[in-house]
Amino acid sequence: MTDSVIVDSLLGQGEALDCYNKEMQQANVEKTMLANLEMEKNIDLLQKAKEIIDQIGDPIAKAEAYKNMLGKCCDQEPTV
Repeated sequence: MTDSVIVDSLLGQGEALDCYNKEMQQANVEKTMLANLEMEKNIDLLQKAKEIIDQIGDPIAKAEAYKNMLGKCCDQEPTV
């Protein structure tokens, strides 16, 4: 880096990042945005599943449905 580039970037007249670094920053922003969208999608899906399961009246069937939705957490039989 030349002195003029450093001075120019410090004074705010030039760009301190080269093209590659700008593209990497943009890629990281897009990656974060996609991860957030995926997380929102999963949250919505879990909320809809919970609403459906909450309509089940039988506590044993409800517990089984939660276990199926969230994955097996333990080997115990559900208790009422």
